[in-house]
Amino acid sequence: PCCHIKEPEGEKYTIQDDGIQAYKDSAFLNELKQSLLDGKMHPSMCTVCIDQERLNMKSMRELEMEQLNLVYPNWTIEDGYVKAQFIFDNSCNLKCIMCDSLYSSKWRQEYKDIYGIDHKPSKVDNEVIKDFFYKHYKSLRHIQISGGETFMGPLGRDSAFLDSIIETGAQTNIDLFIETNGTIYPDEEIIGKLLEFQSVKFNLSIDATGARGEYIRFPSIWNEHKEIIQQIKQLSDRHDSFSMGIMHTLNIFNILYLPD
Repeated sequence: PCCHIKEPEGEKYTIQDDGIQAYKDSAFLNELKQSLLDGKMHPSMCTVCIDQERLNMKSMRELEMEQLNLVYPNWTIEDGYVKAQFIFDNSCNLKCIMCDSLYSSKWRQEYKDIYGIDHKPSKVDNEVIKDFFYKHYKSLRHIQISGGETFMGPLGRDSAFLDSIIETGAQTNIDLFIETNGTIYPDEEIIGKLLEFQSVKFNLSIDATGARGEYIRFPSIWNEHKEIIQQIKQLSDRHDSFSMGIMHTLNIFNILYLPD
């Protein structure tokens, strides 16, 4: 349901292996949905948001509800999916210190080389995504693409994912939210297809600048990284449907240097 959920032991589903229907029919999901429909956060699955709200922090639940009420004020559960997040694989060119082999192919290789352990990530192929999208494209309005590094993975290898959306004609009603580490500039074919969407936001993961940034997001080189960031900013400035944002992972190495 979200990246903060504490799923019960043994209740791990993937769209690739299990399909969306098995996930929708699962006892844990229906228990969670009923709890939320009753106006209550689930006491064991929603602990992250419960703790954040208890500390007067804005939780993901509150942020998502704000967006839903703002952008889709008349939505009801019968309307179907309006938002989907896709994580295709862990293809990545960095080994960020706060990451692991689940989200970085470089970390996966290091675990194999040093510890002899191979944490295989989930992978989703384009046919599975196309099947899901063809069933739900009429209701979808917001798609988030995460990685790994998206311009090395699903938006780097080819344009099959974007093509599967464009084939339906639904792209003009969809806002794309692309998470990227900002070290790879998208090629012209991908940019051309992104321009067909209602809007595209490039959300760059940047935790620090200079040598500190290089340490946190190894093995990036800050001067090269900065140049790509500037290129993505210029791209966003040239097109009204494009925008750029920055997100960061707060950690002991950057907490005192956020103003940078």
